[in-house]
Amino acid sequence: ENVQGFESSEARSDFIRTLKDNGFQVCEFLINPTQIGIPNSRLRYYGLGRRSSQSLGLPENLQEDFSILKVSLVALQNSFIVGKLEKFLQKDVNEEYLLSDKILLKYNKILDIVTSVSERSCCFTKAYGQYFEGTGSVLQQCGDLDAAYARIQPLENEDNEILETLASLKLRLFTGLEIAKLLGFPASFDFPEESSRKQQYRTLGNSLNVNVVAILVHFLLLS
Repeated sequence: ENVQGFESSEARSDFIRTLKDNGFQVCEFLINPTQIGIPNSRLRYYGLGRRSSQSLGLPENLQEDFSILKVSLVALQNSFIVGKLEKFLQKDVNEEYLLSDKILLKYNKILDIVTSVSERSCCFTKAYGQYFEGTGSVLQQCGDLDAAYARIQPLENEDNEILETLASLKLRLFTGLEIAKLLGFPASFDFPEESSRKQQYRTLGNSLNVNVVAILVHFLLLS
């Protein structure tokens, strides 16, 4: 598994050549959980290899959707959640997850904002909670987003009014457990009690989507 771009790298060529030289048949994917209804983007390269002296009929070209995974997708479809973000959210989240005044003033123009009824969210990276451009979405808990941004657009150097308007949206970070659920970790999963929020985000940012991997492994074992 690797980030997008690996599929065209020299490292990938070496990786595939080594597998084939050692009797492995290979199938490669560049796929995203959003393609099967999971509301979180995590486009990743996956390379599957299985050693066999007989042809497994695996396609040579890069697969960019779940088309050849349909049997495995159907077999496992009841084991993962799809649809709106509300299915992944915790109740009564501590107010410490609300965005601070400093963050609202500095980053309000670049935040990726979603709601509980959204069917998408950006990829969460290990820098989530520290940086706010391209590191993951934030959740709007109430208010009218369009109206709020229309109100603050003409405002300059009027921090109090900007903050008052944005505060009505109750924008917050996703919790570690909410992100873990989006990544397919089971309901029984939890972090060590001593782990900090920063540690949780860093761990999750380096993780992968469990459901996508399960589908790929199921496919590989059936091949």
